[in-house]
Amino acid sequence: MSLPFAGKFTLIEKDSLHPSLGTKLDPWLEEHAHLRRAIVVGNCTDLCIYQLAMYLRLRANAFGSSDVDVVVPAACVATYDMPDESAPPGVLAHEGDFFHAVFLYHLALNGVRVVKEII
Repeated sequence: MSLPFAGKFTLIEKDSLHPSLGTKLDPWLEEHAHLRRAIVVGNCTDLCIYQLAMYLRLRANAFGSSDVDVVVPAACVATYDMPDESAPPGVLAHEGDFFHAVFLYHLALNGVRVVKEII
């Protein structure tokens, strides 16, 4: 499926979990200060999704932008599962369903609006 508006996306590359360190995110946000809603989607609820959503929420709080709505649709995020028996030696197991639920809950506790889906 193609998105007819995909050409309007802005891609901001990063080399770490943090969405702003060493990236062009902050200058982009400053140039688009009029935006009042961010919809965060992706593939690791407890890693990149959490870091980006929390950064956007905390940044908005720090700049007194309480009207910024950071939204995470639960149906558009997920994380990986790695049971004990699959984990390489020295690597902790990762119960995907557990961490997905806990991190969505923590996002909601911190003012990120977690919704089931966006229609």
